[in-house]
Amino acid sequence: MMSQNSSIAFCIPTYNHPDVIQDVIGRMAETYKKYQVDIYVYDSSENDATQEAVAVFIDQGFDHIFYIRLASSLSVDEKLLLIFSGYGLRKQYDYIWPAKDRAYFTEQTLKIVVREIQDPYDAIFLVTGDYPWELGQSHYQSTIYDQPEEFFYDWGWLVTSLETTIFNYKTLLAYVDWQEFKELYFIDKCHGFDHLVALFMGLANLKNPLIRVLKEKDIFVRCAQGAQSSWIMNTFRIWIFFWSRAIRSLPDCYNSYKAKVMKQTTMLPWILGSHSNLIHLKQMGVLTEESFALYQDVWKDVSDIPIRDVYLILKNRYSDLIDSILSTVKELFVKREYEKICVIFLVNGWIATFVGEGNYKILQHCVQIYKMELDRDNGHTFLDGLTCMEDIIEKYQLCKYLLWRLEYGIAEDMQGEMLSCIQQQKLTVEELAVIMVQVCVDHTKVYEKLAQLYESNL
Repeated sequence: MMSQNSSIAFCIPTYNHPDVIQDVIGRMAETYKKYQVDIYVYDSSENDATQEAVAVFIDQGFDHIFYIRLASSLSVDEKLLLIFSGYGLRKQYDYIWPAKDRAYFTEQTLKIVVREIQDPYDAIFLVTGDYPWELGQSHYQSTIYDQPEEFFYDWGWLVTSLETTIFNYKTLLAYVDWQEFKELYFIDKCHGFDHLVALFMGLANLKNPLIRVLKEKDIFVRCAQGAQSSWIMNTFRIWIFFWSRAIRSLPDCYNSYKAKVMKQTTMLPWILGSHSNLIHLKQMGVLTEESFALYQDVWKDVSDIPIRDVYLILKNRYSDLIDSILSTVKELFVKREYEKICVIFLVNGWIATFVGEGNYKILQHCVQIYKMELDRDNGHTFLDGLTCMEDIIEKYQLCKYLLWRLEYGIAEDMQGEMLSCIQQQKLTVEELAVIMVQVCVDHTKVYEKLAQLYESNL
């Protein structure tokens, strides 16, 4: 590396994606230059198309963009190790920020990151966007961690996304023997999760590590148009074999949390946590008789979806599948495990075909109310005491009719009956206000009547 200092190197490994690189750099070039973030493209393509795409920007005077040509035989994991080792960097950087070639960040995000690197954190972690299926996410309050185990417990599931972590080069990367790392952890030139292992191994070796978690509304990652993950055809091998192997390889200080983090990650709906994605994998030829036989014995370690449901998807028995899902929902109601019920409804849109579009929209809306109440953590939720899916729909419909009576002045002399119903159902003004937005026309009028009803009688 040259002696000139700079703060951040944004490093992109890529292979045969010239259109993606052209799109992403076109969106990044001016903004990243404004915030003095250098861009490096590590290209192992089989032709010169990506190099030519990058050269267009360099020729336009974007002197913060650099192109590194690599052998086409290199895997993405090998390219990441080169990035972590500082290969090809033109300056000495405080931070290395690796990212998928389809990912770029908004100006609001860069402004926050540049502000935060003024303090000497060992890692800066970006919570990129909202994850509505992580219904309890709002309870993560810490923004600075000094215990790697706690950080792993709270956020290990999201560190799998390459661009979420910004590494302090001197404290986390500079001392590592990357050849030894490769010999220890690679299989057939692959690892899959080098960044995660490098991060948590590095943090465990530091005496007083500091990890900054940026969980702000202005943290956003964007993707190039039309770009897709190249992992889908190897979903089971990556997320059952390589992922579990990576987690198990972490230092012993993380042992108490490894199983939790491993499954929390694979239970994300776009991996192995939704029937919808498993159906998609079946349609793509990824879920096959062979893959089912290979992984059925370890399935419970990576997914809460019953193995019988996976079998029904494999055999295209969707009528039996919906019966199985609704049976699971009933069991969860008995256990009062409302979060799991909400996740099922939230990430499996195809259920609407069987329960009806109208009912499914009601279920989705009730999930949002439930999530809002979890976020507020006031000890009460809309689903409390309900025992089945039909109860949810009935309670929602009751709220709708109550609100319509207020809006259209129906039976205004029967407020006592309305109040009794509200008290019996333990409805809060916040719950009714949220439903009002969906079912009423004159929101101001209804809300004023609703507020008067609560203030004068409850």
